[in-house]
Amino acid sequence: MRWLVDECVDAALVVRPRAAGHDVVYMAEIARRRAMPKLWRERNAMAGCC
Repeated sequence: MRWLVDECVDAALVVRPRAAGHDVVYMAEIARRRAMPKLWRERNAMAGCC
């Protein structure tokens, strides 16, 4: 399963689904490295829309 986790979620809560083998994108880890429009395009692509 794929998860897109908002940056306001505590980092400790990201560890468990990753350990269970889920694909987790944690916005707090990537938000500083990408411009906001690119983030929205990536989110839309992950969701299979737009």
